[in-house]
Amino acid sequence: MPPYEKHVLVCTSCEGCPGFQLLKALRQELKRQGAPPHIRIQGADCLDACDFEDTVMVVYPEGAWYGKVALEDVEEIVQGHLLGGRRVERKLIDFPARTVGGVPLAPGSSGCATSQESDGTPTSST
Repeated sequence: MPPYEKHVLVCTSCEGCPGFQLLKALRQELKRQGAPPHIRIQGADCLDACDFEDTVMVVYPEGAWYGKVALEDVEEIVQGHLLGGRRVERKLIDFPARTVGGVPLAPGSSGCATSQESDGTPTSST
């Protein structure tokens, strides 16, 4: 399999999360449009952006964070962004940019699987 041109992570961390329906719909729409296999869509544990917008997904390598993504938005995101290279501006999350190595992160994210409590002890983000 060639390297992925786009990698989409959909937050599916909560039981009954609408992200599971979004994940399925994105995959179905990509298949319906005959998308090449170099686009990967997968569920992810918490993306640390739920405080900003629910139903969150992020598209890499651009680091485009989408929030409040509804099933009605799927065709536009697949056709416009994933296949057409144009971000769907109205669904982008507007939060202050933070980066690690040039890669955008959600606010509150440390860029690794663990962070520290205020007393310095490690804590897992999952």
